[in-house]
Amino acid sequence: MSALARWDSLACELARREVPVRIIDKLTAPTTESRAVVVHARTLEAFSRMGVVNEAVAAGQRTTGLEMYADRVSLGRFDASDR
Repeated sequence: MSALARWDSLACELARREVPVRIIDKLTAPTTESRAVVVHARTLEAFSRMGVVNEAVAAGQRTTGLEMYADRVSLGRFDASDR
């Protein structure tokens, strides 16, 4: 889990307990890259405790595959379209 994801999870848990939270991002503008490709089971468990798991799953998009690159060279593909 990335450091950012840990802070986001902590912020959600604090907010769930009615503790005021403010997240300050050091970026000056939103990123154009996606680094969050999946939601892991533990995150879904946390979302369930927060009461937002159904909303999160409904708002998501099922991944049907992925391709990994390093230095613009494809390292391989994974097809998950029938899973």
